[in-house]
Amino acid sequence: MKSEHVTLIGRDIHTEAADGGAAGSAGLPVFLLRVLSGPEKGLMLALDWTRTSRVLVGTGPRADLALTDPRVSRRHLSLSPEGARLRLRDLGSRNGTAVNDILVAEAWISGGETISVGETTLRVTNTGARAEVAARHDDHFGRMLGRSAAMQRLFAWGERAAASSEPLVIEGEPGTGKDLFAEAIHDAHAGTHAGSRGERPFVLVSTETLRMATISQLMTDARGGTLLVSDPEELEPAAQKALAAELAGWAAGGRVIATTRRDLDRECDSGRLTTPLFTALSGDVVHMPPLRQRHGDVELLARHFFAQGGAPDGLTEAILAGFLDYEWPGNVRELRDAIDRIIVGEGGEHEPLPRAEEHAGAISRDVIDDILSRNPTLSQARAELVGELEQRFVRDALAKHHGNVTRAAAASGLTRRYFHILRKKR
Repeated sequence: MKSEHVTLIGRDIHTEAADGGAAGSAGLPVFLLRVLSGPEKGLMLALDWTRTSRVLVGTGPRADLALTDPRVSRRHLSLSPEGARLRLRDLGSRNGTAVNDILVAEAWISGGETISVGETTLRVTNTGARAEVAARHDDHFGRMLGRSAAMQRLFAWGERAAASSEPLVIEGEPGTGKDLFAEAIHDAHAGTHAGSRGERPFVLVSTETLRMATISQLMTDARGGTLLVSDPEELEPAAQKALAAELAGWAAGGRVIATTRRDLDRECDSGRLTTPLFTALSGDVVHMPPLRQRHGDVELLARHFFAQGGAPDGLTEAILAGFLDYEWPGNVRELRDAIDRIIVGEGGEHEPLPRAEEHAGAISRDVIDDILSRNPTLSQARAELVGELEQRFVRDALAKHHGNVTRAAAASGLTRRYFHILRKKR
């Protein structure tokens, strides 16, 4: 029979029809998302995992499948690859998501299911085709490590992103390495564009850096390089306004990358992020996978962190078993901290890993009580608490690495510039 032809953005993929022809074993399954009913009836999207790590469905400007159904949220649901299946997540939508008429927060999709959002119905079809993912022959991208399929796709995406000057938003849970990924993209540019952005400034804009410099100063410092905007929704409104105004005329000045642990569409809707800054930062969006979805990377990272801490034989079978049985709500940062505690304990018994619900109590009650005793506003209390945490973190990191700032920054998952900034605040 005639082969089925599936067209993706920028590429064609062929597969034998369903009469027994093989689609080939390499690559990722290609799924089609079709709108069966609703305002966009007939619209179809091929899910191309060679170009993105997550597909968004919603009415917002960043949606990959853009709908106009008024009962659909701006970012209603996401689809991401997990082996031969898709993982569907409802993103806190107003009216919920149903798979085969069952309301879900998260679900596995194999193909053939219907998805209901608002007054719109979608169908997911596994085409039998596979999209070839460029092979990589190493387990790192910049200072990031990962052998899992999720990270290999991310690294390949980062290599392509390094050649662009378009704005980029990196989303992800705390501790996943968003700033490190931004730094890796910046540095990777040097490999293909000698003498260009990779050798030029990498400047951070955050609530902390703005205590020491103005927006215009930071923009001047970053000219020709990369401006990293950390958690833009946490900037004061005046700073957001000034940054949006500066970025409006900065297109030739360099590249802007934003990192956030939140949904910027929702932050814009709520008013925490101004519309001009949201627009200025809008571009490609990539999602950092949490450690619990990076299958096989816990052992790789653990061995790396033990070796980095001067204890290459410290990862015993018992410790590894405990690591593999833990969910790591704090992601790579929590794994590194757990290993640092083991190394500092000089080979003593490994303390049980904390349960996720215990993280909220990890900061000393004495510190919190002292801050609250001064009757601060919420913003003042938050700033003091973050400041205290930063100072303890810097002191501990430097102590563990015998005052070596470069090693301390690398082990902390921070850019060197940001670590220097935190150190100067001591």
